[in-house]
Amino acid sequence: MRYHLGNRNFLKSLLAAAITIALASFRAFYLVRGAWSPHAQQKSPRYKGIVSRQLLETTPDDNANANTTLTSRQLRKGITPNNAQDTYTNSSSDSNDNEREYTAVARETLTINTFTNFQPPSDASFGLNTLDNGLFLADGITARIVAISGHKVPYHTDGGTFSTTPFHARPDGATIVPDPRPSNPGGYIYVSNSEVPHHNGGVGALTFTAQGQILDYRRVLTGSTMNCNGGKTWFGAWISCEEDFDEENGNCWQVDPTGVRVPPAQPITLGSDGGVFEAFAYDIRNPSKPRFYITEDTSWGPLRRFTPDAPDFNKPWEVLLGPGQTEYLLLNPADGTFFWTTDKNVAGQNARAFYPNSEGIDVSGNMLFFVSKVRHTVFELDLDAATYVQKSTLGGLFEGQPDILRNLLDDNNGDNTLLLFTEDGGDRAGIHARDSDGNFYVLCESNLFQPETTGIAITPDGTRIYFAYQNDGILYELRRNDNQSFRVAALNLKTHPAEMTDAERRKRHRRYS
Repeated sequence: MRYHLGNRNFLKSLLAAAITIALASFRAFYLVRGAWSPHAQQKSPRYKGIVSRQLLETTPDDNANANTTLTSRQLRKGITPNNAQDTYTNSSSDSNDNEREYTAVARETLTINTFTNFQPPSDASFGLNTLDNGLFLADGITARIVAISGHKVPYHTDGGTFSTTPFHARPDGATIVPDPRPSNPGGYIYVSNSEVPHHNGGVGALTFTAQGQILDYRRVLTGSTMNCNGGKTWFGAWISCEEDFDEENGNCWQVDPTGVRVPPAQPITLGSDGGVFEAFAYDIRNPSKPRFYITEDTSWGPLRRFTPDAPDFNKPWEVLLGPGQTEYLLLNPADGTFFWTTDKNVAGQNARAFYPNSEGIDVSGNMLFFVSKVRHTVFELDLDAATYVQKSTLGGLFEGQPDILRNLLDDNNGDNTLLLFTEDGGDRAGIHARDSDGNFYVLCESNLFQPETTGIAITPDGTRIYFAYQNDGILYELRRNDNQSFRVAALNLKTHPAEMTDAERRKRHRRYS
C-alpha cells in the first residue's frame, strides 16, 4: 500500500522537524538526568535526582536580601522554591571565631526525594528531633559543613582565608590519622579519596587542630583513577585503592597524609598486577611475618594476601614497597576451611563461585571480615585456624549478627560501645550504629541529598565524627553538644547494593568522564 506524501521537499522538511524535536527531547532529558565532567571541578556539578547547586563562599552580610530562610517543615518535605538560597552556617568550636556561611543557590526546580512517611525509629535511643544544616539529628548532636566539592575550604582564621585548592569531587573512603608534626600538637588529618575516573581522581587531606579548627587542605595524590576505599596503616599512611572498572588496571597507593614525603604517594607491591580494588587491611600480630590484604570488586576478583620478604619495622614506609609474595584466597565450602594459592586464575574461579565482588574488609585480632555484595554475605575468617563461616547481610550488614559486633567492639575497641556504619539507598541515608547486643541507633539522616554516605571517620578522642554525602560532595562534622566522646568505633566493611552488573557499573562510571 502506498501513501502520498507530496513532493520531496515536504518529506525533507518533515524529517528535519523530527530530528529537531528528537534533539530537543534528548537535551531536556540530559539536563534533567544530569551529567558531570571531572575536568571542571570548580563548576557546579549536576547529579541525577537532585538539583544542580552553585555553592558560593560568602560572609553573613553578603546577599542578605536574597536569602530565603527555609522552615523545618519545608526541609522535612524537601520543599525549596526556585532560585531560593539555603544558608549553611559553618561554625567553629570556638565561640569567638567568626562564622562563615556557604550559600547554596538552587538554579533549577528541585527534584529532591522526600520522606513520605518519615518517623524516627521507635527502637532507637535517640529521636531525630533536631534539624541542622540539612540533617535530621539525634538529640544532643550538632552538625557543621566542613567542605563542599569544587569550592575552596574556609580556614578558621581571622583573615577569612581559604585553601588554594578546591575540595575534591565525589569524596569516598576516608580515615583520620594523628598529625605527626610538632607544630600541630594533638592535631589530626582527615584523608579522603576522590572517586573520579580517567586519572582525575586522587586523595585530599584536611588538617585540623586538636580543637577541630581547619588549618590546611591539599591534594596529596592526583592523577589516579576511581579512588574508592582503602585502609590505614599502623605507621600513619593511607592506602588508597583504585576501582578502575574501565581499564581493570588499578593500583593501591601508599599516601602520606601530610604531603611532606617525597614523593607523597607511591604504588605498593600488593595489587601491582592491576585490578578493580576496593579496601585494604593488615595483620601485624607477628612482626616478622606481617600480612596485608586487599579486596577486588569484580566477579572474578580474589581476595589477595601479601607477605613482604624482609620487613623492617624500623622503616615502615618501605615495608609495602619492597618484594614479597602475593597469594589468593581459596574457600572450601565443603568443610568450611580456606587456604591460599599463588594461582590467580584458579583463585579467580573460586571467587566467582563463592565470594564475587568483595568490598569492605577489616581485621580484628585473629579474625578477618570481608563482604561479598553479590552474595549478600559477610565472611568471617579465623586466620589462625584457617576456618570460616558466612552469614547473610540481606537484613542489613549487622542485622541479627550481634556476635560480629561483640567480636569487634569488646575485643578490639576497649570501652567503645557503638559501632558506626553507613548504608546506601533509600531516603534514610545517614550514620547508623549498633551496639554489642545488636540494638539499632540513628545519629543522623537526610532527605536532601543523594543516598550514599561515605568517608566515615572518628577523631582519636572520639569527640568528632566526619562523613560525606558523596554525589553532593558535602563533608560534615558531627559533635555532641556536651563535647564528650561519642564512644563509638567505625568498621571498614561498607558494601554497596548489588543490583548492577559489572558491565552496567562500567557504563555508569564512563558517564562521569
